[in-house]
Amino acid sequence: MSDDCNANPGITVEVDPLASRSVKPLRLVKPCTLPIVAVLPDGSVVSEKTGQIIPWIRYAAGVRTMPRHIIVTFSTEGWLLRLHDLWKDDPRWTWSVTVQQKPNRREMHHVAYYGFRPTGRKVPYANLVLDAGSFTNDTNADLIALGVWVRDFCNTYGLRLRASAAGIASQLLRHPMFYPEARRAVPKFINETARAHLPGPHYESYTDTAQRIEAAMYIDQEAAYHYAATVTPLPNANSVRACGYSRSNGKYARNGGVLYRREMRKHGLICARAEVPRLSPKDQKYVPRFMRKAGVYNVWLWTNEIPYLESFGLRILHLVSVWGTEETDTHIRDYAQWAAQLGRENPHLKALLLMPYGSLGRRPDTMELHTPGGTDSLLLAGQWVEGTRKRKIDVHTYTSNALQLGLIQAHVRALSLDMARQLSAHGREVISIYADGIFIRLDETGTVPMFTPWRLKEDNLEVHLTQSLRVPVRASVRRDYLQTEPSQTERQYANSDTQ
Repeated sequence: MSDDCNANPGITVEVDPLASRSVKPLRLVKPCTLPIVAVLPDGSVVSEKTGQIIPWIRYAAGVRTMPRHIIVTFSTEGWLLRLHDLWKDDPRWTWSVTVQQKPNRREMHHVAYYGFRPTGRKVPYANLVLDAGSFTNDTNADLIALGVWVRDFCNTYGLRLRASAAGIASQLLRHPMFYPEARRAVPKFINETARAHLPGPHYESYTDTAQRIEAAMYIDQEAAYHYAATVTPLPNANSVRACGYSRSNGKYARNGGVLYRREMRKHGLICARAEVPRLSPKDQKYVPRFMRKAGVYNVWLWTNEIPYLESFGLRILHLVSVWGTEETDTHIRDYAQWAAQLGRENPHLKALLLMPYGSLGRRPDTMELHTPGGTDSLLLAGQWVEGTRKRKIDVHTYTSNALQLGLIQAHVRALSLDMARQLSAHGREVISIYADGIFIRLDETGTVPMFTPWRLKEDNLEVHLTQSLRVPVRASVRRDYLQTEPSQTERQYANSDTQ
C-alpha cells in the first residue's frame, strides 16, 4: 500500500470541493444608544433615564408614543402576551418571536422586539427585548445594571445587540479581533462525524450512593475551557479534511509506517483499530469508559488524549480514518486568552464568554419566525395567539468546528482523570469527578498539592451522594431535591455562612 492516501484505491479523501473562505469577519456596528427600561417583579417598569417607576398599565398604554428603548425582563413571553392582548387589534402593532425545537422536544421561544410600525415606513419602530434569564439566574438582579453592561459590552466590541446571551456570544467567533481574515467553513459531514463522538463533560463517582461525606474540598480547573483552548493545538478550519476509510473499516495506515507517522501529526479525531489492555479495577477508575472493556476493537480517539491513554497500555494497531489537520488555529487561542483575562476582571461575563465554545458544536437548525398578520397560531406563555404569520428560517452554523470542541473537552477530561489518579496515588480519597472539578475527602492535613490550572474552589463542604444525584452536592441542594430536614451539622454550617 502506498504511503500517499490519494493513491490508494478504496480510500477516500474528503475535502471541500470549492475550498471557499465563506466565513467572513464580522462587520462591526455602530454603538446602540437606546435607553434601558427594566421590568420589576410586580410588573411595573423603571427607566434608566428618569429612575421613575410606573405601573404596567401606564407603560402599556403609552408604549405607542414612547421613544424606542431596550426592555429587560425575566419573562419575555409573558410580557409580550400582555401587551399583545391590549394592542392586537391595532393594524400597526408588530412583534417578532422565533421558535426553536430542542432535541429533548422542548420549544424555546425568543422574543426579539415589539412596537408599532409608523405610517409610510417598512421597518418596524421596535423596542428591543433582552431576556435577562439568558444572562443570569439571579432573579433579584438589578435589571437596569444588567441591561447597561450588556449594552456597553456590545458597544465596546461593535457587536449587534440581540435578545439572548447566546445571540451576542455567537458573534465573537467572527470578530475581527480574533479572525481578521475570511476562513473556510468546516465541511458538514466532518462536523457531523466529530459531533457524534464529542466527549462531553465527564462525571464519575468513586463512593457508594446515599453516603454522607462530613468534610470535603472541591478543586477545579480555573477557566477550564479557556485554558484548554490556549494550551492544546486546535485544527484550522481552512485545511481540515477526512482521510482514510471514512465509510468502512479498512486498514488505512499501519502503526510504525511513514503514513501512520504523518497522519498522527494531525490534530483532531481518529478512528483506529486498537488493543485495549485488561485494566485493574483501580486503573479503570481513571480512564474513559470505553477503555474498561479489554480486547481488540475499533475506537474513536481525540489526538490530544492519546498519550494519556497509552500510559495505561492502549496500543493502536492501525488507523481506519483521520479527521483533522496539522495546521493549527491560533485565532481561537487568541480568543481564549482574551476571554480568560476579561472573565477574571468581570466575573459576571463568565457564562457569556464560555458560550462561543458551545457554538463550535452547534448543529444546523430550522427555526420558525412568527409575526402578526397571518393565519397561523403561536403558543406563547401557555396561551395560543391566533393570527400570526409563520415562516421557516434555516440557521447556518458557518463557524461550527466540532473538532475543536472535542479536543477542548478531551483535554479537560484527561486533566481531571489524571489529577484524580495522582491524588489517589498519594493517598487522597477522591469522592467524585465533576467535569472540570474533583471532590476530595478532607484528612488531617487538609491540604492538596496544586499546580496550573488547578485551584482550591471550596473547602469544608458537607456533601452527599444520592440516588437522584450521582455527583456530590451541598447539603442545601440535597434538601431541595429530597425534601429532607437539615441535620444539626447542616444547621451549624448554615449558621456559620450567615455569620
